[in-house]
Parts: sequence; C-alpha cells; structure tokens
Amino acid sequence: MRIRQLLLLAIIIIPLFSRAQNLITGKWKIKSSYVILNTDTTYLFKVNQSKNMYELSKISYSFGQSDSYLGTSVDGTAINGIWHQQAGQIAIDSIVSSFQLINPYEFTISSPFNLSDTLGNTVSALSILHFYDSVGIAKLKFNVSVSPNPFSKSIEVTIQSPNQFIASIELKSAIGQLVYIEPARTFDVYNKFTITTNDLPAGTYFFSLKSDVIKENRKIVKTN
Repeated sequence: MRIRQLLLLAIIIIPLFSRAQNLITGKWKIKSSYVILNTDTTYLFKVNQSKNMYELSKISYSFGQSDSYLGTSVDGTAINGIWHQQAGQIAIDSIVSSFQLINPYEFTISSPFNLSDTLGNTVSALSILHFYDSVGIAKLKFNVSVSPNPFSKSIEVTIQSPNQFIASIELKSAIGQLVYIEPARTFDVYNKFTITTNDLPAGTYFFSLKSDVIKENRKIVKTN
C-alpha cells in the first residue's frame, strides 16, 4: 500500500511544459504513465486501456501566455495556477521537472522519486508521464511530405496522421528498380526521419507509402 500511495503521489504532482515549444495552443492530456525502477518498467496508465492501476484520463492542462494555466485534476475538479520555464526545466506551481518533446503533439516529462518497501528500504525510481495534445491531434489530417525536391545526399520524410497506422515505404527508380525498402511497421501520429541517398545516381525516383487503407506516392528528382 505504501508503494502504491507513493506512485500515485509521484504521478499527480509532476509538472509540465515549455513555452518555447509552442505548447500554449493545445489541451494536454495523459497518454500513458509509467515508472522505471532499475531495469523494470511498470505501466500505471494507458489511454483507452480498460484496466489501469490509476485512472488519469480526467487530468488536463491548458497554458496561457501570462504564466497561468487552467485544467482539471485526477478527480475532474477544475484547477489553476502558475507555470514557467527556468534553466531548461519546466516549473508548475514551483514544482520542477524535466521534459522531452517527442513531436509537436506529444512529449514526456520525468521526475526522480524514492520508493520505500515493506522493510523500510529506500530505492530510487523515475516516474514518466507521456502527454498528447488532444486538440491538435483531433484537427490533424493525413499528410506526407518528402523534401527537399530536388534532393542530393538525403531526403527528409514527414508523416502526419490522426491515428496510428501500419505501412511500408519504398523508393524506386524511373524504370521500377527498388532502391530502398522499409518493411511494414507502426507509424505514430507524427513521424519524421531521414533516408540517405548518397549512393543513388542522379535521376527521377518514386517514393511510396503503402498500407491496407493508405497509398501515397511522390515523384522526386535527385541531382548530382
């Protein structure tokens, strides 16, 4: 019981956000919560999962330009307070934690804390909250961008989608020769990666993203 209480406390008090990452426009909710203890990872909450150790779906935060925030707590009660950024960390109501931006619609925040077992021993752990912008994702439309075009040494692929999906990627020459393939895998709502093209000769190529429900093709040109 002592460990469960400490875990819940660590989850709820961890703060958020950076104005520098343009997080003001979103409504941020918890996608998942987990604890890392040594090499073990324990999930305490996942959105849309029927069975969770803690129900955190009611927690939300909306951040204003004037260092103030509005939101709801774990029991749905309205909350408000002050937030700001200092020395690369995020503070909310004077509680500070670090954060990592995953993409424009998701980020994680983390905070170390101590757990006490039944024998009174204290061990260090790390509590992590994974947030998503529920407003931004709801407005998100499927989009694939391949740039630059023309390209030389590499191309950068950006894929946005309202939901996760499974797809494969291929790059073929003008005569249909397969020069690059990425087997089917899961793509998140926002994906950005680079394909190296140093070894390809100059010419016209066709980029394709394929799944059971999505087929996207782009004509791109490589220069010397």
